[in-house]
Amino acid sequence: MNKKAIIFALAIFFIFFSFSYAFPNFLIPLELRLCDAFFAAARHFNKPPENLKEVVIVALDDFSCWKINKKLPLTRAFYAELLHKIYKGNPKLVFFDIVFIGDSLNPKDDEAFENIIKDKDNILFPYYFGQRSVNVRTKKAFTGKFGPSGYINKVIDPDGVLRRFYPFRLSIEDKIKDYTSELYLFDRYYSYDIKKNILLKNKYAYLENFPPYEQKIWKRNYFILNNDDTMLINYRAAINDLKMVAMSKVMMDDNFDVSIFKDKVVLIGATSEIFHDAYDTPLGTMPGTAIIANSALMFLEGEFICEAPAWFKWLIIFLLCVFTVLIYYRISIIKGFLFMFSVVAILASTAFILFLHNYYLNPFKLILICILGYISVNFYKYASVVIENMSLRKLSTLDELTGLFVFRYFKIVLSHEFEKCLRYKMPLSLLMIDIDNFKKINDTYGHQKGNIVLNKIGKIVLNSVRRSDFPARYGGEELSILLPHSNIEGAKKCAETIRSAIEKEEYFMTDSGPLKVTVSIGLSSFPVMNITSADDMIKFADAALYEAKRQGKNRVVVFNSQS
Repeated sequence: MNKKAIIFALAIFFIFFSFSYAFPNFLIPLELRLCDAFFAAARHFNKPPENLKEVVIVALDDFSCWKINKKLPLTRAFYAELLHKIYKGNPKLVFFDIVFIGDSLNPKDDEAFENIIKDKDNILFPYYFGQRSVNVRTKKAFTGKFGPSGYINKVIDPDGVLRRFYPFRLSIEDKIKDYTSELYLFDRYYSYDIKKNILLKNKYAYLENFPPYEQKIWKRNYFILNNDDTMLINYRAAINDLKMVAMSKVMMDDNFDVSIFKDKVVLIGATSEIFHDAYDTPLGTMPGTAIIANSALMFLEGEFICEAPAWFKWLIIFLLCVFTVLIYYRISIIKGFLFMFSVVAILASTAFILFLHNYYLNPFKLILICILGYISVNFYKYASVVIENMSLRKLSTLDELTGLFVFRYFKIVLSHEFEKCLRYKMPLSLLMIDIDNFKKINDTYGHQKGNIVLNKIGKIVLNSVRRSDFPARYGGEELSILLPHSNIEGAKKCAETIRSAIEKEEYFMTDSGPLKVTVSIGLSSFPVMNITSADDMIKFADAALYEAKRQGKNRVVVFNSQS
């Protein structure tokens, strides 16, 4: 197993993990959009909810607002008459998505409404809690025999889409204080005492002693809360899938067949846009009553979405990161791309199949880590090749002993620089350096000591030239330095600096004391001399070096065509 690949995978995972928590607003909206896509696609793959036909919405829609032609809000006497007609159809349950607060201006309206509901135990009036958990409840006299029926609050995600709700209101000790209105609806529909039989333990809510589950009618007798105590609403019915009846039709059509309500769950609520009770959902914009219908259907059928906990998601991401990076590290870019594409397709299809069975593991981060792994590994491979090639190039162009450029590379640069200076009439100088009596040093002290001398002189030269200069080992004990943009005076000053530094250096100890070394330097310069080619520069500098040797060594001599 490749240790580099594992370390690389750990680095990718750590960076990705840190980025996810440091910038959650970058990834979360994309995850949520993928969640919406799953809901939209699942609606076409799954069968409609079996209890969909058991739910009827009596809607105060735009047409009803116009047709009824009464001042809003509608009076309680109006709703009393509406209930009277609905109850003629003998519904199983009636659910008001309307909160009746305080007293009416006309006491007779309240009296009419109270009289029709006082003996009903199948009518539910939810409430909602506002800021600082202030409860906004229906007037107690209007809540019927069953009493208050839970809250209707839902949770809007950061992108403005309503996907979640709180099944319970919990105390600081994680004890259940109250239940969502859909659970009360579930309670009355199945005659199931939720307060006695729902057990909350470690984010798992168990429905104990529940006959439909024991009879295998229900798939699952528990649902799971997220860390924030919310759970996903299983949107399985779009607005067009729900059976809706206009409130005006119920009230004003003398031929309306009330048997449509027989043994049905009747939801009464406002769907007109003027009430501002519409929300973006994964299946499009829906009025609050339609959202309640979806969450109610989820409870009636036990189609709860079990969402993977955060620790499990990150464990899968970690394992996938290590696995894919190890594979990417071993195969080519093309094969890696095909592998990545296959993994992404498998992840997306597997996550969707699980979603169809009400298990939700959002694959967005899994897909993203797979793609990032591919990009990172191949970038690392490419960078490694570039760095390795640069190292090889450096080894092929530098002399290992002196650290100066090799002669072959020096010839190429000299030719290029000379042509440039010839074209633009810029000065170019060349120094040829020879170590005085170097053969004697090798013969007396050995070649290893001679190498010490070459190494130290190479360092002195490198420390004495500009970054734009080009020092090279010409061959044996001879060195050369190309000085672009340097005239004779500048080149001579540089040569004297190098000669003096070499003369002052102590190279190694001998029996008679530290060894001192001197050099002779020849200088040629363009364009003041009669130079017509790069070879002329070498030729003239070499001639000046020969003259320095003839004059007694340890000196700098500038080429003079008359000498």
